Amino acid sequence: MVYSPYKAPVTRSGTRAKDHDLRAGVLGRLVRARRKERSLSQADLADRAGIDIAYLRRVERGDDVAPGLLVMQALSQELDVCVGELAA
Repeated sequence: MVYSPYKAPVTRSGTRAKDHDLRAGVLGRLVRARRKERSLSQADLADRAGIDIAYLRRVERGDDVAPGLLVMQALSQELDVCVGELAA
């Protein structure tokens, strides 16, 4: 686990978000930003990456999803980033 001096944000229920939730949010923002830089719609990216558009939407929103290696590879290829950058 990586040490961070920052506290996790407080959720609506008053509890702190878990590291997984924070990473999911970072991944989602990165995917969305790269998709928009490449002028792709969610439907275009989902189709090119071979994933369901509803799943891509969940990834971009930072919902509780942990994409597997094959999905990460497909997204990284279509977004022109290395898998490690998405996984960071």
